Amino acid sequence: MLNKDMTKADIDEALKGKGDYVKIDYLDRFLKSNPPLEKKKYAYQKLAEVYEQRGMFLDAAKCYNSISLCSITFAEKIKSHVKEAELSIKGGNLHNADEAMKKALGESNSALKIYEKLLLMGPSDQEREEIKAKLTKLYEQTGRLKDYFRLKGSK
Repeated sequence: MLNKDMTKADIDEALKGKGDYVKIDYLDRFLKSNPPLEKKKYAYQKLAEVYEQRGMFLDAAKCYNSISLCSITFAEKIKSHVKEAELSIKGGNLHNADEAMKKALGESNSALKIYEKLLLMGPSDQEREEIKAKLTKLYEQTGRLKDYFRLKGSK
């Protein structure tokens, strides 16, 4: 059995050689024990992998939504929501896929606002370039090409 004091390596070792449904049971029980955030995210990742391998795409999509809730960075949240949308499509739930993409776009827009404010705060030259790099990538990904080319040209 898994417990919240285990490391990620301990979790992997405990799951090694077990059948998929035993892994699902172990991971579900582990998640109910309210483990620390990073271990919870890791358990959801493992659970999503099992579900995806079994063709249980909608269950895997739910796991990716939970991963996004456990994630701290915008990049992790966006990546999780995009994967949730992909798995929802595979599972035939287009409404959920649409909702997941809206969540990903919402996270992108939040990140854009934060980076734009950081740029206005007068960062050092090195920080300014890092922020601009992140902003140009987000502008491109969200389709804000006018802002993308404006920022790209100001480098």
